[in-house]
Amino acid sequence: MVVTLTVHNTLAPVVTPPFTEGATVTETLAATAGFDYINDPNTLHDVLLVDDKAEIV
Repeated sequence: MVVTLTVHNTLAPVVTPPFTEGATVTETLAATAGFDYINDPNTLHDVLLVDDKAEIV
């Protein structure tokens, strides 16, 4: 048996790359490539999954 768990974050990022209006595709890609998304507060870290039998009332 194989069990696969997938965790999704539905929150939008708080921190975004420094895009400027009118930037070229090359400038936009450079800003995105140099940006560290791990520092965003809405990034999932240390997800803990617990298998527990809950009593349904």
